[in-house]
Order: sequence, then C-alpha cells, then structure tokens
Amino acid sequence: FTTKTGTFKPPQMQPLKAMARTTPEVLRLFHMRLRSSKFDESIHAAEAIRSVAHKEPGLLDPEQLKRDLSLLKELGNTQAATHIRLAISKAAKVKRTEHYRYGF
Repeated sequence: FTTKTGTFKPPQMQPLKAMARTTPEVLRLFHMRLRSSKFDESIHAAEAIRSVAHKEPGLLDPEQLKRDLSLLKELGNTQAATHIRLAISKAAKVKRTEHYRYGF
C-alpha cells in the first residue's frame, strides 16, 4: 500500500504487523487502508489483518472487522472481504487482548 512516505509491499509489512501489539495505531492504519479505492492496497491491508488474526486474534475487534467486511462488500472487493471473513472467525473465538503502550 502507499503512504506519504512510500509504498509498502507484503514483506515490508512484517515490521508493521509486529508493531501492532505495542502500537494500536498500526492496526488503525490497516483498517484505513481497507477503504482504499485501489483494490491491491485494500487487499494487502486485509492480508495483514488476517495475518494478525492468525497470530494474535485477541488484538482485533470482531465488531470493527464486521464493519470492515460490510464496507468491502459495498465496494465489491471480494478478495479483501475473504481475508476479513477469516480474521473475524479467528477474532470472534478469543478474548480481546489489552494493547501495551509505552509510557502509559
């Protein structure tokens, strides 16, 4: 996906996914990228969210994921929607994990 500072491809997203636990804003970045008009960007974000769901599903809010899924359906992005469906199934089965924030 593309930001003001550059384009992130899936291998470069690994550090971002690793930061998701200590920096909840990273997850918000992925959720924002789902709304991209460029399908490849939203698919990459959905893949990242699915990866987080696989490793640490408690970090994700199933209700937020359901809202994301509805939006992706409206946009007709079936590939990203599939990744989010898988993330929902993982996140809905576990208790939410508290995010740790440095300095708080």
